[in-house]
Amino acid sequence: MKRIAILLALALLLVFPVVAQMRAEFTAVDGKVEYRNAGGSWQTASVGVTVNENTTISTGFGAGATLAMGESTVEVQQLTRMVFEELAENQSETTTRLALNVGRINAEVRSTAGRSSDFRVRSPLSTAAVRGTSFSFDGETITVSEGTVAFINRLNQARNVGAGQSSVTTGDDVPKKPSDVAQDDSTTSIAPIGSGSEDESEGGGGTEGEVPSGPRSTRGTVTVTVQ
Repeated sequence: MKRIAILLALALLLVFPVVAQMRAEFTAVDGKVEYRNAGGSWQTASVGVTVNENTTISTGFGAGATLAMGESTVEVQQLTRMVFEELAENQSETTTRLALNVGRINAEVRSTAGRSSDFRVRSPLSTAAVRGTSFSFDGETITVSEGTVAFINRLNQARNVGAGQSSVTTGDDVPKKPSDVAQDDSTTSIAPIGSGSEDESEGGGGTEGEVPSGPRSTRGTVTVTVQ
């Protein structure tokens, strides 16, 4: 009877793998970078700090940070706000879910030994699905430095984007034919809302005066699955 119980428990583990929460760790911080746990207040980020699910990361003007989740890393650029919606792992897979509210990230997604990685960055209007890649994403434009991306708008119209190429979609148009030309950010004229705790307490609006190049808004979803 005991042997049967053990075999049954092992079978259940195969069908329903044990899921544990994973953490993301700040490995580099430059300038004003803050994080806020669900229901908490804004805190200053520093190297070595770890964050859980439902944590918001926010970077100010000229600031940036890098976070590691296992073998994968996310570089959060200036004037960006994103949320770690899910950080989990089991025996066969690590799962990362990010919500990019505004700004731009660079990501390197790598599988760990014996585990695949299911890594997704979402926003409303498009989806990009890749396997084992490095990419930059601002919600409208994806630029791939390694691997291949299936960049899909919300109407399920897609383009494959390879290493060294970029593509753009606003959600309703077909993603543009991949180009070897780097993305052009010169049209930015205002800072995005969401560059730290001061934006909430003072009504947002960003830094007055000249604003560096960056996305006008964040739209789209990047879905990364590494086998």
